[in-house]
Amino acid sequence: FGGTSVSSVANWRNIAQVAVARRAEGARVLIVHSALSGMTDRLERLLDVARTEAQEEGLREIELCHRRLAADLGIELGEVIECQLAELRQIAAGVALIGEVSDRTRARVMSAGELMATDLGARFLAAQGLEAEWADARTMLGAEERANASAKASILSAVCSFAPDHVLEQRLRAMAPVIVTQGFIASDADGNTVLLGRGGSDTSAAYLAAKLRARRLEIWTDVPGMFSANPRQVPTARLLRALHYDEAQE
Repeated sequence: FGGTSVSSVANWRNIAQVAVARRAEGARVLIVHSALSGMTDRLERLLDVARTEAQEEGLREIELCHRRLAADLGIELGEVIECQLAELRQIAAGVALIGEVSDRTRARVMSAGELMATDLGARFLAAQGLEAEWADARTMLGAEERANASAKASILSAVCSFAPDHVLEQRLRAMAPVIVTQGFIASDADGNTVLLGRGGSDTSAAYLAAKLRARRLEIWTDVPGMFSANPRQVPTARLLRALHYDEAQE
């Protein structure tokens, strides 16, 4: 599920319904999703501003987005997110002081969106009566070393192994039947956070589906099919072809 698909209570109710339906089919469910809509851009801007005032405004926006969604979902913001926000403030202060940002710092900050959103999602699903559990994608996806990749690409545009992983299968089988994890992030051989590049949540889901030998991979979106242009940017965009769930299975 992409950012727009996890940014409202209505969409989270839909996710809960999907999870319930798949469980009724006898499936174990791994939900992979993005940060809240626009959050990755906000986090990136946090690193690109040198003025403390602008950073503080950005931090307030990030906190408010998560507080609003938590309230709509009927859950507390939670200690995990409070700690993430405190860490973001510390890093932002360091960036303003030093005046530069390392690639590792950028990866650490930009991963916060997925970590916070999935914490909210897992707790909401549990509050709806589902046996749901949060999992850290960085313990499931490991970046591969690429001989010709720059250090920057290895951190901000990583590629992961997707060979079947029996150990991972067994580990997840011992957890709740509905697991919520992050798209976009993975870890390197030293355990450092790396990113898969923009749009990485679909890639993460595909990697995990392959590693777990999943029966089915579903990519959910908030638009009904293929348009002549981006309907969010072009109001006159025409729906060229609707995509139905049955077609996605073929």
